[in-house]
Amino acid sequence: MQGNQNHQAMSVRADSSETLRPSVHPKLAGALGIVLIVAALLATAGSFRGEDIAGLPLFASAVALTFGIQWIAYIPAYLAQTEKFYDLLGGMGFIIGTLFIFFATEHKDARTWVLASLITLWALRLAGFLFWRVHRFGGDDRFDDIKPNKLRFLLT
Repeated sequence: MQGNQNHQAMSVRADSSETLRPSVHPKLAGALGIVLIVAALLATAGSFRGEDIAGLPLFASAVALTFGIQWIAYIPAYLAQTEKFYDLLGGMGFIIGTLFIFFATEHKDARTWVLASLITLWALRLAGFLFWRVHRFGGDDRFDDIKPNKLRFLLT
């Protein structure tokens, strides 16, 4: 009889702990949808009359590549609950996307060289500063409330 009561108590605890798990907030889920729609629209607009690579718009391919880098970087950052490499990889995403477009573009004029150089320098400076700051101070307290929430951290 006592074993049965323990089993019931355990099942109640298991059931109640399941209800205490944080669920995805509808506003955050909606925000993810909006981010993806806006990104798709910008990728489409940026690709208008642009070059193609392997039959796909070059600019849209760079957007997809950059999103992919961010989402891959998110996985270990979320699992470790750290932003220590998140900003560095964010900057690397800009650099990789820029260099991808630069090297895939057939016709490079002075504007192409200047723009690619400035974006790369900006991304190196910003990512380097954020990486230095988070390692020097042990973290960025602005992320403390964001990190535990999967979707909110992803959208950051």
